[in-house]
Amino acid sequence: MGMVSKAATTVPASPVAGRIVRWRVQQVGAIAALLAGSMFAASPAKAVLFAGTSDPDHNTTAPTGTLAGSGWQYQGLWRSVQGTTVGDSYFLTAKHLDGTPGQEFTIGGKTYKTIGKVDAPGSVDLTLWQVDGTFDSFAPLYTGTREAGKSAVMFGRGFHARGEPLLEDGDGQLKGWLWEESDTRLRWGRNVVSGLAEVNGGNPVLVAAFDQRGVTDEVHLSSGDSGGGLFIRDGRDWKLAGVNHAAQSDFRTTANGETVKAAVFDKGGLYRSGEDGFELLPDVFDNIPSLMFSTRVSVNAGWITGAIDSTHRWSAAGASASWGSASSWEGGGFPRGDWIAMLANTTSASPLQAIVEANSGVRQINLFGQTGEMHLTIRPGVSLVVTDVVNIDRRATIELQPGATLFASEVFLSRACKSACSPRGRLTGSGTIAADVLNSGVVAPAIADVPMRIDAVYRQRRDGTLRLEFAGLDEGQFSRLNVTGRVVLDGTLELVDTGGFETLPGDEFEVLTYTERINQFATIANPNRPGLIYDAEYDDSAGALLISTSGTLGDANLDGRVDDIDLIIMADHWKQAVGERGWTSGDFNDDGFINLIDLIITAQNWQAGVAAGAASPEPLNVQAFLAAVPEPGTAALLITALPFLLARRRRRTKR
Repeated sequence: MGMVSKAATTVPASPVAGRIVRWRVQQVGAIAALLAGSMFAASPAKAVLFAGTSDPDHNTTAPTGTLAGSGWQYQGLWRSVQGTTVGDSYFLTAKHLDGTPGQEFTIGGKTYKTIGKVDAPGSVDLTLWQVDGTFDSFAPLYTGTREAGKSAVMFGRGFHARGEPLLEDGDGQLKGWLWEESDTRLRWGRNVVSGLAEVNGGNPVLVAAFDQRGVTDEVHLSSGDSGGGLFIRDGRDWKLAGVNHAAQSDFRTTANGETVKAAVFDKGGLYRSGEDGFELLPDVFDNIPSLMFSTRVSVNAGWITGAIDSTHRWSAAGASASWGSASSWEGGGFPRGDWIAMLANTTSASPLQAIVEANSGVRQINLFGQTGEMHLTIRPGVSLVVTDVVNIDRRATIELQPGATLFASEVFLSRACKSACSPRGRLTGSGTIAADVLNSGVVAPAIADVPMRIDAVYRQRRDGTLRLEFAGLDEGQFSRLNVTGRVVLDGTLELVDTGGFETLPGDEFEVLTYTERINQFATIANPNRPGLIYDAEYDDSAGALLISTSGTLGDANLDGRVDDIDLIIMADHWKQAVGERGWTSGDFNDDGFINLIDLIITAQNWQAGVAAGAASPEPLNVQAFLAAVPEPGTAALLITALPFLLARRRRRTKR
């Protein structure tokens, strides 16, 4: 997942799964010599490779004998990797695996749906997931401080067979084996906890080395093991001591050769990824084994048990219920500052709604719809204070009514969503969000006199959408977003007419204000009117985004083509007064009437937007057109002018 360096040194890492991470190592005990002066590439841990065998069926059933009960029974299938049960309805896995509520967790032949999660603070690579049922058993946590030197049993899925041997260039000395095959079957192996370290800005880890020191079934983690458990014996009991995080993996046999992923028992004589590219490690007398890392449970045990004890699940019987009612929550009680509020619709095809009617505060909110939608509505003038994060996942909506305020450290919309997350999480209304907002869902400000306001940073990712509605030209008749901090833009700006209003060419709207801008929207979408062209003008000196519109003269129905349909529209309104906004009736010069000037304009743009090589539109039905014209004198003029104008346009098109 990045780079590791010696103590007190921080270096940039390689990108992993679209992220840039930084590593910092605090040397401890037996691993100090292995880490000193070393910098190396590591990958997310995904499956165990054995030092002693390449048999794909090795250790694919539960350990027996002295290793019976060493953690196999607590390992479940989470997506294509794994997690470890740690509570009646909770399992623990690696944070970097992401995931979204509604995905399945399978253990002991039973399948559960996830309904929410709690991420460990900061850079700690742990996530606690809650499911919609009760597990048969769960692992005890190791809470001591003496992991170093203990024998460990490790679990993983993925690359299971040793591939081709990795040989040192020149003398052909064996250094390890390439990763080869993955089948997501659960396997177990053994190693020894060599020491402790901190990586990625403070993630405490247990370190093990692939050193071939005589450990039976010695393993090296590889791509597919992330989230698997590491168990050590504490007295008579096996306890969860680590969650697989990453392993060193990227090597070359020559400076400019192919980069390979391998389990290596001696890095000496190989090139490993460093701050300045691939660098040669001296081939010294002693082997230099590659290392693997599991996030340490003991120093996070308080967070794990606290999160489990603090989680309270919405259980109101009705379609709509009060947030502040004890009967709305499983086990009763009133929301308070240490709560992790889990609101999930897993039972009703109809939407469920929690209504915050008085000021309240909790530690964290997780909102998710599975069977049907889940809504959280904050009434006018009410404040909801969340000291940690708010997660709005798929089929979930938070609505802030006028004057409502949501305080939080961060608000995430569908941050781990993939294509299966549709419809994505939504944030709507016209209140204030006093939190950084990360949008991978939909932010949809309501039409209101006072715009939705974000009193912090607004970040929209490429899979996020800002949806604005238009019911008129004046302020208070269209959606606006006011960001008092920086905006970091990407993804889609979706513009939609509502309430019978039609945006026309020549309209302008100031839709977004900000203090600083990075990037811009990748796409401006108008789902129903392809002929209406939107132009985004970012005025950074004023801190505003102005949307202006245009269209092709003659395209009355704004379908992107000037053809006989547009002439028929003109005929239906011929010689009529259509007022100031008559484009869709055929008034292209804004004089308020449909007349010969508009016909000439249309003829000059005839067939604009028709695809090259496509058949020409059917010719105008002149009899039908004349029947719609109330003044014969004008009709005669049109009969004379129309063939000339259309032929003139066609000749110009051919050139």
